[in-house]
Amino acid sequence: LSAYIGTARRAGATFVFAAAAEPVVAGGRCTAVRIGDRLVRAGVVVDAAGAWAGTVAEAAGATPLTIVPRRRC
Repeated sequence: LSAYIGTARRAGATFVFAAAAEPVVAGGRCTAVRIGDRLVRAGVVVDAAGAWAGTVAEAAGATPLTIVPRRRC
């Protein structure tokens, strides 16, 4: 995972972990994310919320996703 994060950061990606995020929707799409008093604008916002991805998608105004967690051991 750290290799993916490092590569993404070198390409300009920003990561914020363990923080509440509120989507900012304009024109029917998520254009930014508010994290506390910070506003992070982005051309692309990735919903990487795992089992909570459906809830996050719905909050951003996207079509709700049906996510079913499965144990893969």
